[in-house]
Amino acid sequence: MSQHTSLATIPNRYAFIDSISKQASRSASISLMLVDVVRFSDVTTSLGIHVGDRFLLEIANRIQLLFGTAVSIGRISGDVFGIVFPNESNETVMRQMFERLVEHFKTPMHYDGTAFIADFNVGVVCSIKNDFDITSFVSRAETALKQAKENKYENYFALTKLDKTDTGRSLALKADLKRALAQNELELYYQPKVDLTTLEVVGAECLLRWNHPLDGVLFP
Repeated sequence: MSQHTSLATIPNRYAFIDSISKQASRSASISLMLVDVVRFSDVTTSLGIHVGDRFLLEIANRIQLLFGTAVSIGRISGDVFGIVFPNESNETVMRQMFERLVEHFKTPMHYDGTAFIADFNVGVVCSIKNDFDITSFVSRAETALKQAKENKYENYFALTKLDKTDTGRSLALKADLKRALAQNELELYYQPKVDLTTLEVVGAECLLRWNHPLDGVLFP
């Protein structure tokens, strides 16, 4: 199996997101796992950026070896990797992937006499083809990762379109709202105020409505 020879050979955020879009167009469903290396800044601070980069490269290659060529890997930011699972939208399966990841990295990595055991925060988002939007998809994955970092009991959080819980719905809307602001999906309406005695229009209220691409017009 081909291994990355440097961090520069791993797709960056923009190339990776473009790859996600292309894979989504060819897949019935798709899942994205964001993997944040816990306290990795401590490594670069104490051992230097060069050693940190060597460990990041080893992490990327181990992930590829673990999940095989069916998945794609990208570097979302400094110590956050993205893993795309095409034709997969089952959160139970994704949790199993998380558990495999944790188990796989219990074996220490070594470089120049230094050992490092990687621990992760993991956020997951699952989608089916007919509700896929790349901006919302990535934003929701980042929301899930944020929740994983804040979780006191487990470094894992999954957010799916099928999540009907209040928490899941709230997180989904927050992620979608960020995209809505960027794409001008919020619309301003004027509602007349009528004097019930004279039936004359005496003013108006400004109302903001969200024209959600999947859920239609959303009210406050």
